Amino acid sequence: SVGQIALGDAVDLQDADPDSMLRWPWQSVDELAGILVPRRVYYIAAFPGNGKTSFLAECFASWLEQGHRVTYLPLESDPLETMTRAACARIGVSADDALSLRLRRRADGGDAQARHDLARLHATFTQMRKDNDFLNQFRIDPTEVLSPSKFRDVIRAVEAMESDCLIVDHVDHAEADAGDNSPALKSSNKIQKMALDAARHLDIPVVLASQLNSSRTGGDRLAHYRPPIMDWLANKEKKEHIGAVCLGLYRPIDPARVADIADVRSGLKEAAAIAKSGRMGVAGMKLRFGGDRKEKTVELVYKQGKLTDVPSMDAWSDEAHSHGIRTNFEGR
Repeated sequence: SVGQIALGDAVDLQDADPDSMLRWPWQSVDELAGILVPRRVYYIAAFPGNGKTSFLAECFASWLEQGHRVTYLPLESDPLETMTRAACARIGVSADDALSLRLRRRADGGDAQARHDLARLHATFTQMRKDNDFLNQFRIDPTEVLSPSKFRDVIRAVEAMESDCLIVDHVDHAEADAGDNSPALKSSNKIQKMALDAARHLDIPVVLASQLNSSRTGGDRLAHYRPPIMDWLANKEKKEHIGAVCLGLYRPIDPARVADIADVRSGLKEAAAIAKSGRMGVAGMKLRFGGDRKEKTVELVYKQGKLTDVPSMDAWSDEAHSHGIRTNFEGR
C-alpha cells in the first residue's frame, strides 16, 4: 500500500548516512539550509548579476572534488564558461578575470601574481583533461533553451549516468515543445513538476536556479541589497509548491553606509555605493524543514575568485555594528 511504501521511505531516510549526501560548501549555508536531501528540489534565486552562477560553480566544484557525479545545464552560458568556472573554483582564481581575459592581460603586462595564477589555471586544465574520473563525473548538457521534451531527455541522461545531482541554471529559460502553442509559463510549470518527479524517481536532489523579478519589488531601488522574499520570485506560486528550500542571493548593505540610504532612494547616489565590498548575502527565503531559520541570513566573502565563510571575528564585528556598536576590530 501507499502507507507501507511511505513508512519504508521514512525509515530509509532516518537510517541514511548524512555524510554520504551533498552538503553546501560553506558551514554557514549548511547550518541555514541543511543537507541537500535526495528526492527534494532546491531553488537558488537572485536578480541578474547577483551571483547565481558563481554560487553554483562553487557548489558543483566542491561536490565533484568529493567524488559525486553531477549533471549541469548552463542555460545562461556555454560549456567553455562552465569548465573554466570549475577549474577556477578548484584553485581560487577569479573566473570573471579568466573569462574576460583580464587575468591574461595582467600576466602579459608583467604582474607576477597574475602570471602565477595563469600558470596554475593551465596546470589545472591539463589535470582535468587527463582525469577520466572527473570527465565521467561531470556531465555538461549544452541545451540552450529548455522545453519539456528536451528536459525529458536530460532526465534520461541523468539516470543513465547515475548522477548524484542535477543542476539547472536557470529554470526560467523555458519554451514550449515544437507544435505546442502554449505560453512559456505553462512549459516552465511542467518542467518544474518534472524536476520534482525526477528527484523522487532517481532519489537525488535537484537544484534549480531562478530569477527574481524586479517588477515585483514595487520599484524599490534597494531590492538588490536586501534579503529577497518569496513575493519577488518569478512564478512564485509554482516554485513555492515545488521547492523544499529556496535560498536568495543578494549584496548586503554596509552598516557604515546606512546614512546614504535616503540619497539612494532619491536617486542622488547609486545603490551600489552602499553595498559591502566583497560580500554575498544568502537568505533563507523558504526552508520547509528549517524551523526558526526561515528568513534568516548569512554572508559569504568573495575574495580572489573564491566564496568562503565570513571569518568569525568579522562576523562578530558585523553583528555588533548592526546594533550600532563599534568594535576595536573595525579597520584592521
